[in-house]
Amino acid sequence: AHMGALGNLVGAAWFFMLFLAAITSSVSMYQPVIALLKEALGWNHARATGSVAAVGTVGALLTLWFTQGGSFWNTLDFWVGTFLIFVMAGVQIIFFGWRFGIERGWREIHSGASIRVPEIFKFVMKYVAPLYLIVVFVGFCAQNLGPSLEAAWATTGSRVAVLVIVALMVGLIAVVRAGEKRWRALGLDIDDTRPAD
Repeated sequence: AHMGALGNLVGAAWFFMLFLAAITSSVSMYQPVIALLKEALGWNHARATGSVAAVGTVGALLTLWFTQGGSFWNTLDFWVGTFLIFVMAGVQIIFFGWRFGIERGWREIHSGASIRVPEIFKFVMKYVAPLYLIVVFVGFCAQNLGPSLEAAWATTGSRVAVLVIVALMVGLIAVVRAGEKRWRALGLDIDDTRPAD
């Protein structure tokens, strides 16, 4: 407002760049799911993209429907963007370091890599990161889990958001299981049991 006529141009340019950033971020978030559907289920690109777009459209419509108070969006944002992303990080680093195996994972990290990760990160990934994530997770749950669970079931919008999260998680687990069966049927070595070349 203080920039006069130039302010309108600067404001328009700013929001146009913000729009472009949002679109490119959305595409980058959709791409891994599309790749999973293509690889796990053998779908073509159009079918996988259409399915992901349909889920996104349903989510957008639910966000608009339950817009009052933002309960749907706030619930999704907290449980997926804050809580579950942290849980997923913990599950992945523990699985990587302890179930998959740090040595096997280290070979995989460096397969075709141009840069070598310093050896200290073996220790960090196996011990430091899991311990840190567990401590933070336990502390968060002790302080916030009760009120967060109450808020997740407080309104119709928040309850629908929880059901959407559960449905999407069940769907993704089903896709991964179907992909595992498909990959095994194709003879892929998903257990890493064949000797390295």
